[in-house]
Amino acid sequence: DIKPGEVYTRWLIYSVFPPDDEGSQQLWFPNRTDMEHRTKMDFFVYSPQLRRVRRQPQPRRDQRFPDNSQTFDDVIGRDPWEMDWQVLGTDIIYETIRFPDTRPSITLNVPGKGLTETPTASIKMLGDSYPFYRPDGGIDCWVLKATIRSDWLPDYGEKTLIFWVDKHYFYPIRMEKYGLKDELMMVEVRFADLVNKELGQFGYSSITTVYWNIEQDLIGYSQHDGLAPHPWTAEQEKMIFTPEFMRRQWLVEPIKSLVVIRDPEKFYLRPKTYPGKFPHDRNPTLPPAVQARVDAQEAAGHLVFESPHATAEAQTAP
Repeated sequence: DIKPGEVYTRWLIYSVFPPDDEGSQQLWFPNRTDMEHRTKMDFFVYSPQLRRVRRQPQPRRDQRFPDNSQTFDDVIGRDPWEMDWQVLGTDIIYETIRFPDTRPSITLNVPGKGLTETPTASIKMLGDSYPFYRPDGGIDCWVLKATIRSDWLPDYGEKTLIFWVDKHYFYPIRMEKYGLKDELMMVEVRFADLVNKELGQFGYSSITTVYWNIEQDLIGYSQHDGLAPHPWTAEQEKMIFTPEFMRRQWLVEPIKSLVVIRDPEKFYLRPKTYPGKFPHDRNPTLPPAVQARVDAQEAAGHLVFESPHATAEAQTAP
């Protein structure tokens, strides 16, 4: 039972790519929060160039990481008590992450099988073992609207979040984020799988997450193939998950992965926006230049980095 103000988990992140970042590390200590204990996380960074561990200031939770489409809260998650909740209804989701026609297969690190060439069309939203797919492959979802509480998060740059969670396990497979003027800020979609079978329905974890920042038309992804539960002993926890351990630059259990996208034309497609769904509670309207690139993407089957409409718009801009 974790009390407010206490650390509820520890994450040690070791960078191996790109080469300039190899050996850099981050140590995250997320905290249980309440109205009196508002510190969300303590974290430390190790720089191989400086050979020092530095404690970092509290992150700005609603600000994007540099050159990324996701914010700190998008990555670490949000506490449900910081929002007011409403059930909008039900929906059926048939796809989340979308591969381009230029990427018919992907090499995944599959537990027990190793690096496996996998047809992208065969990847299911909640893995092969999820027992509640509809006959047509869709997933029945509850659609939830979460409104940020200003007494918990004053001056927060987000207003509402809309989640699609599967009806049986309540696992989120899609999320939309709206700003203070009800404008669509970001769409997040996921592939997940039952990674820790001992936990049953609570053993699902994200394998791939795609984030689409609308304002910048910036698409980012997070890949976690090769996940494997590791039973840390109490002694290992006290030794490994500490700032002092970072100085040794020991990569405890390296996991091979071949999912880095090196060809821009093979990048994930922008997620769908579903303009007709729940029109009273969501406004998925896109800026004209972004909508033009989306239309070009849909026609081509892969990302189009400029569209005729956007080019004309740029030429006529003052």
